[in-house]
Amino acid sequence: MTELIINGAFRGQAVTGQQRYAHEISSEILRQYPGQAREVAPSPWWQKKAARAWLWAQSLAVWGRKATLISLTSRSPILAYRHVLAVHDIFVLTHPEWYSRKYVMTHAPILRLQLRTASAIIAVSEPVAEQIVQLTGSRIPVIVAPNAPAQVFREPVDSRDAAAILQRHSLTAGHFILSVASKDPRKNLRTLVRAYLNLPPELRKLYPLVLVGGSSSVFAGVNLPVDPGVRHLGYVSDEDLAALYASSSLVAFPSLDEGFGLPAIEALSAGARLLVSDVEVMRWVCQSFASYVDPKSEHKLTYALKTMLDSSDCDESRRARQEYAHSQFTWRSSAEALISKLDGLFDLGISSTRQGKDENV
Repeated sequence: MTELIINGAFRGQAVTGQQRYAHEISSEILRQYPGQAREVAPSPWWQKKAARAWLWAQSLAVWGRKATLISLTSRSPILAYRHVLAVHDIFVLTHPEWYSRKYVMTHAPILRLQLRTASAIIAVSEPVAEQIVQLTGSRIPVIVAPNAPAQVFREPVDSRDAAAILQRHSLTAGHFILSVASKDPRKNLRTLVRAYLNLPPELRKLYPLVLVGGSSSVFAGVNLPVDPGVRHLGYVSDEDLAALYASSSLVAFPSLDEGFGLPAIEALSAGARLLVSDVEVMRWVCQSFASYVDPKSEHKLTYALKTMLDSSDCDESRRARQEYAHSQFTWRSSAEALISKLDGLFDLGISSTRQGKDENV
């Protein structure tokens, strides 16, 4: 029997895809298995500097042979005994052109080493799991524990709250295209903006393109066309984002590739119409509940946007999208799948107490 320790290095970081995954999976494990698992997080002093936080993460390697360490983000030890590592994607290895040179030089060799030395790997989707197996062979167990929509995206948005949020952003319900993505070459925002600008002027006047998301120095630079119809909101709160998903005419997510594509399942959970890239992982996540487009074709993306804007939606389709997202992806089921596999691998001696009613059911 071994102790289960969760690497809490994500605490204090801005909440983007990896951090949301870590927050939700950690919270579910601690809720379902009280007293049988614990999270170890750095103090605020360690969190103030990125280099300092990285050093703290390396210190987790000394926990010893009686502990199983779970790292849910890339801020994790390079070498550690009985280390279970979450891998959200391997694009730094397969598409280094999407990142800054400095990021590739530091993170690519670390990820290669971690993939060789981890005791088990968590993949956020089946396609990522397959890619990891191709890189590592079958010697390291790979566990699929997908992302899921957070509770805020599952609940109906109060109409008065939504109206206030839209008014603050100068938007009208049902009359804007939403895209949620960082300024990362992989997110393909330049092609999306160019495709949008090819729409007829009357459509652009009725439907501004609203971009939500920040930027980071880890990515290669992205220069987007400037146009009054393209609005940059930057980083917004979960409550604002939930209202934007629910109130949009459609959500466009034409990434060149994804490890999972969390905004897609959040959008479906909120009932939004969804246009995504025709890539394997988006087919795996969205099934028949999204429209698909070649992300590299500006012309096809323009045509898909126009077709969706010219068509109507109905309450039945909206409910079907929500029911699919809510039933197929939950943080509870992902945490349970992870712990069940780890228990078999490392004799954790852990069992769910099922305390409290699960909000995701």
